[in-house]
Amino acid sequence: IGLRADMDALPMQQHNTIGHASQVAGKMHACGHDGHTAMLLAAAQQLAQSRNFNGTVRLIFQPAGEDGAGGWAMIEGTGTAFGVDCELAFTRTYPATVNHAKPAVLACEVMTDIVGADQVVDQQPAMTAEDLAFMLEAVPGCHVFIGNGLGDPRDVGHGSGPRTLHNASYGFNDALIPLGATYRVRLAERCLAPVGLPCTRGKCAFSTTTGSTVHL
Repeated sequence: IGLRADMDALPMQQHNTIGHASQVAGKMHACGHDGHTAMLLAAAQQLAQSRNFNGTVRLIFQPAGEDGAGGWAMIEGTGTAFGVDCELAFTRTYPATVNHAKPAVLACEVMTDIVGADQVVDQQPAMTAEDLAFMLEAVPGCHVFIGNGLGDPRDVGHGSGPRTLHNASYGFNDALIPLGATYRVRLAERCLAPVGLPCTRGKCAFSTTTGSTVHL
């Protein structure tokens, strides 16, 4: 199983003055990638300590997830690492992000076990691009959203409502890190269950985004 987190920032000047605001002028985490990375690191620590799985968990820290096609670059790099040669013509256009049925059902079951069925809802299709689409063309998997809260903390005058991505007042909800980490750990344990326990076999890739809604 592959568990993926995107990790790049955006070329924006952060306007919030929260304690963990960006210290680099003109760059900030406006899409929650710092939180995604923290979730994956926490999941890695728990999986390394518990070893409650039978198989291989690959942690994918993907760069260039915002218009840089980093997912495609990693697919190409994997081929190079294993001595695979190829020729291709590539037009820099993102494919549609389409979840595979079995991984999507598994993700739904895992999150339902954690937060309850009333907190897991279907998401309407969106026109936004997602770098995981390249990986989903190579292996089965799914991309899910976890709600990011109502927007606190936020400076006075920066509006209210959900934490909308890609704006200068965005702030990741750190309270979600345990949930995101637990979700990843449970996915790995379900996909790679020890011998004698129910198991979902096959290579899969899973990823999350933090938005204003919860959807699977």
